[in-house]
Amino acid sequence: MPSPVKAVAQVLPFQASSYIPAAIYLGRIDRTGIGAALGLQLFWIVALSALATVVWSRAQRRVLVQGG
Repeated sequence: MPSPVKAVAQVLPFQASSYIPAAIYLGRIDRTGIGAALGLQLFWIVALSALATVVWSRAQRRVLVQGG
């Protein structure tokens, strides 16, 4: 994979949700890198939760349900 594409792929949430837990379990991430890996996961949890909250609040203002 080209270096720029690899750099982007390493910080996307997909790696944080699937690869990082497996890599920690299998020992591919050493003890010094576990903190950074868990920090990246925490970042994505907070960022995606904030995005979901914003989208949900905007959707609630726009959706109009009529009837029973």
